[in-house]
Amino acid sequence: KKIAELTQDIPKQLIEIMGLPGMGPKKGKILYEKLKIKTIEELKKAAQEGKIRELDGFGEKSEKEILEGISLGLKQKVRQPYDKIFPIAEKILKKVQSWPEVTRAELAGSIRRKEPTIGDIDIIVSSKNPPEVTAKFVKLRQVKKVIAHGSTKAAVWMNNNFEVDVRVVDDSCYGAALQYFTGPKNFNIKTRKIAIKKGYKLSEYGLFDRKTNKLIAGKTEKDIFKKLGLPYIKPEKSRAAFSNE
Repeated sequence: KKIAELTQDIPKQLIEIMGLPGMGPKKGKILYEKLKIKTIEELKKAAQEGKIRELDGFGEKSEKEILEGISLGLKQKVRQPYDKIFPIAEKILKKVQSWPEVTRAELAGSIRRKEPTIGDIDIIVSSKNPPEVTAKFVKLRQVKKVIAHGSTKAAVWMNNNFEVDVRVVDDSCYGAALQYFTGPKNFNIKTRKIAIKKGYKLSEYGLFDRKTNKLIAGKTEKDIFKKLGLPYIKPEKSRAAFSNE
């Protein structure tokens, strides 16, 4: 509703501008109201002339990001059909799995749940050398732009204008991370509640005893489900798993 309110008075041409990194309905509306910007070309000209940095909520960094986004043809996340994205994701995953530093790696998020449309590609990795994994990841030949690069996490735009995120964890909590980042949110909330009832606490770091903080399970999803007294729930079934409760 809030987004609809922000966009209702904005020309349709401006929707494309809102798709650029760092933009959105609120900033798009400011640009339109203050600078009468309606097209990518007008936005580019205003950024080059230093007009955008003078607006509230913007700055020199914003101008730089806008110009980078325009020149690289970057767009915000646009959901794509599963059948189109899965082969791309599988190819990237196999590459990551081939690295000697990687113990295990798997797709997570909506693509692992086999949702009809995918917003981005999430990969969970276990490794004893996370910085080396993220360093290799951001240097993949398909990478168009590095969005973020840390010692355990990285995010990139690929040549096909699709975002891929990688998160590297210790193998002892790989299963917990995989379950958490596969989701969806309502599934995670329900499993956390079940854990609490049994005297545990569950997070992406593992299943812990609430009193002693001892790690009970985390290496595999099946270990966690077993300790929670649940049968293994396949990722594609997770959204509907507790729908009748």
